[in-house]
Amino acid sequence: MSAASIEELERQIEDTRRKLDQTLSALRLELSVRHQWEQAWNGAKLCTAKSLRAGARWASANPIPVLLIGGAIYVAIARLRER
Repeated sequence: MSAASIEELERQIEDTRRKLDQTLSALRLELSVRHQWEQAWNGAKLCTAKSLRAGARWASANPIPVLLIGGAIYVAIARLRER
């Protein structure tokens, strides 16, 4: 084997080690408890925001049922206060 081919193999080995180190670092990050918690928290916030927007759109499109529900809640609270 020539010195040039040995040097090329050593370069390839170093590239492979560098790529493996990057992959392991990325896996450590993805599997960390903090990262998993942040992913879950962000997903919950996104889902909540979508639900609130959908509820607001429904309420603006259907104001009468919203007013009836609000009135029923008001009456229920007033009756509980009387006791």
